[in-house]
Amino acid sequence: MAIEKPNDEQQLRRPPFSEEAETGTLGAILFDMKWIEPCVELRLCEQDFYLPNHRLVYRAMLKLYRTGKPFDTILVSDQLRQSGDLERIGDATFLNRLVERCVVPQHVEHYAKIVRAKSQLRRVIHAARVAEGLAYEDEADSLNVIAQAQKTMFDLSEVNAEDATLCDAINETMEVWTNAASGKRNTLPCFLPSVDKMLNGFRPGKPYYIGAEPAFGKTTWITNQLEFWAMITGIPVAMASIEMTQAEVVGRILARRARLSTFNLDGGKEQGRDGKSPITMLWDEAEQFIDEDGNQKVPLFINDRHMNVDELVSWTRMMVRKEKIQALVVDYLQILRAPDMVRGTIRERTIYVVQTITKLCKDLNIVVLAASQITSAARKDKEKTPSYNDMREAGNIGEDAYGAMMLYEREGIAWCDVQKNRGGQTGRREVVFKKHEQQWEEKRYEETVDDFDSSYTD
Repeated sequence: MAIEKPNDEQQLRRPPFSEEAETGTLGAILFDMKWIEPCVELRLCEQDFYLPNHRLVYRAMLKLYRTGKPFDTILVSDQLRQSGDLERIGDATFLNRLVERCVVPQHVEHYAKIVRAKSQLRRVIHAARVAEGLAYEDEADSLNVIAQAQKTMFDLSEVNAEDATLCDAINETMEVWTNAASGKRNTLPCFLPSVDKMLNGFRPGKPYYIGAEPAFGKTTWITNQLEFWAMITGIPVAMASIEMTQAEVVGRILARRARLSTFNLDGGKEQGRDGKSPITMLWDEAEQFIDEDGNQKVPLFINDRHMNVDELVSWTRMMVRKEKIQALVVDYLQILRAPDMVRGTIRERTIYVVQTITKLCKDLNIVVLAASQITSAARKDKEKTPSYNDMREAGNIGEDAYGAMMLYEREGIAWCDVQKNRGGQTGRREVVFKKHEQQWEEKRYEETVDDFDSSYTD
């Protein structure tokens, strides 16, 4: 269907507003100053009023209220005179007419809600027109325009959302601790039991980062975690695979589950076992992912498009609504771009990316696990234990991360080092990286590690 540019009549249509609701709100407050309190609780601001005179009157009343001064028509008139706005509304009789036109002052909260709702609709119209203007530009990138439009609309919905009460906060906290006391998980499990025990699981609403030098298995680590969530625990999870294609990610998982070497498969040298060819073994594992009709059987969703972080936010919001994902995996941080409108150094743009990820976690209450490379200086210094502060262009990862882990090898021993963890312990665990099998495993000690408790609650 063709999309037509709005005609002059459409462009000149009067924006939504209610003069009666605006008049009723202001008249009620002028009748008795106590009626401003419900308006303040609703976060009603001067920009919510459409008519310019009404904006000036509400601004004057707000100033008197916030400075603790009493007010009525006389005092508001004096405030308008001091600010030079009285002549703009006409004279003091304008205030008297507002009081006369207010039928029931006790209905001020209902009037104010109407004013607020109409204001929100005007913001939606403005956002839509901005997006339309961007779309008409010759060099417009469609995906970027869509991402910006979605972000603006979601921001509007968040502004209009009601604040959680203290009772809500107490109930949420008690539910978390009641679940923990009864043995139910409130966090998402790590695929390595000893690391899971140290982390106390991945907490929803929080960002986690895992760093390593190139080719030392950070992608394998997060792919193992991705597979564990989707295949073992049944937790819906999405992956932004900016480096690898979707086929490469799924291929790694298939090979690992079939216990085949990706190195030998790539070279055509894998022999298979138990009388089965490697291809037959891979197809056997593929049956865990799709049915005979090609329909997906596991809650695993991969996007391999080279997105900027705002586009990633839009896609993730859609996946939360559509597929109820509880975790997002990002591979990897340094190639997740800031949008073109964000200027500055590489480090400053990385700060924007990290802050956006932190906000995404909180807004959607999901876990985000992002891989990161470390600096070349940290890679060269084999005497020093790499730190999460060595993550390349780390920006503010150290401040924003809820948890940060490092993968490295020293004196022939591989370690998973939990260096920051606001929800549990820190420390390192010896691990084994089976590179050709694309698998991280725990080093087995004589002492036993508590088995993973599969009980989990949404």
